[in-house]
Amino acid sequence: MTAVVASLGFIPMALSHRTGAEVQRLLATVAIRGLITSTLLAPFVPPALRGWFEERREEVEVWAQLFTCWEGVGLPTQISSS
Repeated sequence: MTAVVASLGFIPMALSHRTGAEVQRLLATVAIRGLITSTLLAPFVPPALRGWFEERREEVEVWAQLFTCWEGVGLPTQISSS
């Protein structure tokens, strides 16, 4: 809803023919297209990214298990407050 209202606000700027309208038309066109694109992609991209990261979680857990045997060798995992 916010993107629709913002796009409607850019329409007079996109249709302007006054002095300096060359720059304003381009800016308004880019803003309108960006708002429309982001609105259309929002329902699809975040769930896809979440699925991709969930698949990678298993790989990260395997690496974490491999590095747990190195706890005493490398940097300390916890800072003691003595």
